[in-house]
Parts: sequence; C-alpha cells; structure tokens
Amino acid sequence: MDPADIGVQCNLGSDWFTSLRQGVAYDAAQHTVTFRAKQSNFAANDKIFVQGDKALISEPGEWALESSSGMLYLWPRDEAAMAAGRAEVVAMTTTRVFDFRGSGWEPKDLATAIDVEGIVLSGSDFASEFILFRRGNDTPLAMREGMVRFENATDCSVTNSALLDAGHSAFWLQGLSQHIKLEGNRIERPGFCGAYLQGIYPGDTWA
Repeated sequence: MDPADIGVQCNLGSDWFTSLRQGVAYDAAQHTVTFRAKQSNFAANDKIFVQGDKALISEPGEWALESSSGMLYLWPRDEAAMAAGRAEVVAMTTTRVFDFRGSGWEPKDLATAIDVEGIVLSGSDFASEFILFRRGNDTPLAMREGMVRFENATDCSVTNSALLDAGHSAFWLQGLSQHIKLEGNRIERPGFCGAYLQGIYPGDTWA
C-alpha cells in the first residue's frame, strides 16, 4: 500500500461526526497504518475504517486511484456493460459543478435571479482529508464545498433535479445566501450532507 493513497475514516466522539485523515505510513509486516493526528477538537473513537488503496476493493462500485502511476482501478457495478463496452466511467476533478456566487454583500454584487430546473448532476470531487471543525463551530475553508454552491446569492432556485454522488455536499449555502429555493430534488450518496447551510463566522468578511 502507498500511504499517500490511504484514507482513514474516523467516527468522532459520540458518533455525531466523522473525519477523513490521510495515511502517512504503512507497515506491511505489522499490518498497521499510521495516519495524521487529529486536527480538530474531536478525537476518534473505536469506529474507523481504511479506504483508498486498490487492495481494499471488495465489492461492485468501489474504486481506487493509484497516485504513483495515475492508474484507476474499478470494480464496475454492471460488469456485463463494462465488458460489452457500454459502460461510461466519469472521473470528476472539480468539487463544484454549479457555483452561484456574487463578488460581495452589496445588492449590486449579488448573484441574482438564476433558476435551474430538471437537470441531472452526477459526481464531484472530494478531498484527501476532511476535518469538519477547526475553530469553534466553523468549517475549514477547503471543506465549504458543494456540487451546487451558493454564496452572496439571492432569489435563485434549483428544482426537480437530481444530484448524485456529490463528493462533499449536494447543496452548500455559505454566508449571504437568501431567498434560495431548493425543491423537488433527488439527492443520493453525498460524501457529507445533502444540504448544508453555514453562516459567517464572527469577524470574517465575504472575502
């Protein structure tokens, strides 16, 4: 195993949250993985699992990226379709597909009156590490991601759409997001949340 490809998913505290920590060393003789120390206020409990290396693929739908060679290993959900050349594999490299974002808080700077209906979005990227909280009840900047993201936006909507396999969250509403309509959408298998709303941390600015 290459430790750069290994992630350790940890349940935290009383199982309220989880974090993903990157592996830093692997001892084949001892069958042990060393991962980064905690970077939040919460310590891992005894519910953890290891992911990311090709040796850990054990069922259809699982995959692993070997970073040293750039090789993607996949156990397809539909092996017959893969063998017949009818399967489509999409590898996403972006965390956001739609970004509704204005340049500031003033009315003239807001993203305004944008409506999306009846679209299917499938797949967005994640991160090698995921730490939910760093300072108090605040989410680190790199984690404030969604397949569809709103920031400094008003009077926008996403309706009757499907958001599938989002890396972070399907919807992320950050800071000044008002009069946002999310209705009739189907959300499946998000990496974090279906929809997450985060306000502005005291002392922060829109930048």
